[in-house]
Amino acid sequence: MQCTLPDGETMLDDDEFNYSWNCLNGMSIFENCTNLENVYLEDGLTFIPDSIFFECVSLEQIDIPNSVTTIGSYAFAWCSIKSVILPKNLTTFSAYAFDGCSDELYHTVGKLKFIDDWLVGYIYGDSREIEDDAQNIIIPEGTKGIACGLEFPYAKTVQIPVSLKYINWGVFGYSYELTEVSYWGTKSEWNNIVIDENNDYLLNATIHFLGRECETSITSASLTLGQSLALNYYATLNPAHTAAVMRFTYHGETITVNGVLDETTGEYKFTLGRIPPQCMGDTVKTELILIAEDGTETVLDVKESYSIRQYCDDALAANPENETLATLLADLLAYGDAAQDYANYNEDTPVSEGFEMAPSEWEDVNDTDFTLSDKTREELCFTAAGVRFGYVNRIYFKIKAADLTGVTVTVNGKAYSAEDLEPVENADGTYILYTDAVYATEFDKIFTAELTVDGEVIQTVTYSVKSYVFAKQNGNDDMAALAKALYNYGRSALAYKNAQ
Repeated sequence: MQCTLPDGETMLDDDEFNYSWNCLNGMSIFENCTNLENVYLEDGLTFIPDSIFFECVSLEQIDIPNSVTTIGSYAFAWCSIKSVILPKNLTTFSAYAFDGCSDELYHTVGKLKFIDDWLVGYIYGDSREIEDDAQNIIIPEGTKGIACGLEFPYAKTVQIPVSLKYINWGVFGYSYELTEVSYWGTKSEWNNIVIDENNDYLLNATIHFLGRECETSITSASLTLGQSLALNYYATLNPAHTAAVMRFTYHGETITVNGVLDETTGEYKFTLGRIPPQCMGDTVKTELILIAEDGTETVLDVKESYSIRQYCDDALAANPENETLATLLADLLAYGDAAQDYANYNEDTPVSEGFEMAPSEWEDVNDTDFTLSDKTREELCFTAAGVRFGYVNRIYFKIKAADLTGVTVTVNGKAYSAEDLEPVENADGTYILYTDAVYATEFDKIFTAELTVDGEVIQTVTYSVKSYVFAKQNGNDDMAALAKALYNYGRSALAYKNAQ
C-alpha cells in the first residue's frame, strides 16, 4: 500500500504501512492528513479499519479492491470523495464510513440514503436520526446490504427485497416493537442472508415468505355484494412499488385508497366501495400510482374504464353454465334499473339493457315479520318502521317522544341512547333511528326494537326488509318496483351464497 503527498514524496512504503496497519489495529494514523491526495490499496486487502483516513480533506477519490470485505466506521469520514465503487465481496460496512463526504457520493430513494447498493443512512434534516413515525420500513428492491450504525428503533413492520444479502451488526438491535417481516423471497433464500449479531428483534419477528418477484400491474377485478356494492381491483406489486396506492376517478371525483396484501396469492386488493345501485353502469378509471414526498406521481398501470355492468358481462361469459350466478347477476342489474327509475338517474339507459340473462319472475311475499306490541304511554311510542334505500339499505324506526330523558332503544341487543335519535324534519316530537346496514343476504332478517325509559320496556316492534316489501308489493309506483327488485336480488344473493 502506498500513500503519496502532493510533492510526490512517499509517506510510507508497503512494509512500513502493512506493519502499521496490522499492529496499530486501525488507529487513526492518517487522521487530519489534510495534504493527502492519493491512496493506493493493494489487491488482497480484506479490512479497512475505523477512522484510518478520517478528515483527509484533500482525498477526493479512492479505489477499493474487490478483496475488501470490511470497511470500518469513519474510515473515510470527512474526506472529499465524490464517487466510489464498493467491492463486490463487501459484507461488513459502517453507515459512517463516508460520513461528511460530498453529497454527490450518495443517492437516495425516498428518505433512504445509499452508497452503491448499500443502505447507509436515513435522511432527516441534516442528521441521520430516525423519525418517530418511521414504523413501517420498506427496504427498496436492489438494496444489497444494510450498513452497521443504521438503526430502526421504531419499526413495527419491515419489507425486505430478495436482493438483500447482508444485514450488519445492530441494525434491528433496538427494534423493540418489530413484529412483522415480509420477505419477497423463499425461506431458503432468507436463510442465505448474512445477518450479523444483535439483530434478535428481526429474527424473532413473524416472517412472511412471499416467495416470488413480480411485475407491477393491475391483474383483475371482482364485485363484492356486502353492505354495499364494491368493486375490488387486484394488483401485483414489484417490491420497489409496495407503497403504491390506487386512485379511482368516478363521477368526476377522485378517491385514493391503500391496498391490502393477500399473503397467499401475493396480490394487493384495492376496493372502491359504497357504489349506489343506480350507478352500476357508470365507468371507473383506475390508476395504480406511486406518490413521492414532494407530490410527484408515477403512474404504474391504468385501467381506463370499468363498471359493475362490465363485471357482470365478464362473469357471465366466464361461467356460462352457472345458473345460480347468472340469475344473481340478472337480478342485480334489474335492481339497478329500478334504482335508476326511483332516483331519476339515467332512466333512458337502463343498466340491464342487452344483458343475456333475464331476471327472475316476481313471486309475491305471503306474510310479514311486522309486529307491534301495545303501547303503555301515549306520549312515548313507535309510530312507523320502514326501509331507507341508498348505497346501503337500512331499517328505520320512528318514535314519538315528548321527552327523551332516560329513553333507550335496543335493536337486536344493540343499545341506542337518546343522542342516537335524529329529529324528523317538520314533525315536532318525532325522532328516527337507523339500524346498521343490511346485507343483501339478510332481507329476511328480523329486527326487534325495544323502546325503554329508565329500563322499563314501553313498546316492542319487529320488522324486516321482507315486511316492507310485503306492504309495498301491490303498488304501481317506482318505490314498489324498487322494493320488489331489491328483494328478488336478495333472494338470488342468498341462493348463490348457499350454493357455494
